[in-house]
Amino acid sequence: MTGRIRFTRNAEDDIFNTYEYTAKTHGARQLEKYEMALKAAFEVLEANPEIGVDRSAVRPGTRRYLFESHAIYYEVDRSDILVLRILNVKQDPGRHL
Repeated sequence: MTGRIRFTRNAEDDIFNTYEYTAKTHGARQLEKYEMALKAAFEVLEANPEIGVDRSAVRPGTRRYLFESHAIYYEVDRSDILVLRILNVKQDPGRHL
């Protein structure tokens, strides 16, 4: 299955906040690299939605895909991938999902 990726509002906020932090802390060049790498990670998810580790113990039906220092939490249904959150690996998913 190749699914279309959708984002929750929280996931959109996570992306924006990460981009903002990266730009302020590491500069425009690093932000561009991060954006390209994140886009590639989403392409991997689109092509292989089951690639993520089952994290149903945290939230039923949730999967986690590690990307650099972040974890992409998402759900898969028949036609779509819903990205719930993009958290730093140090963040507790139980608190944020």
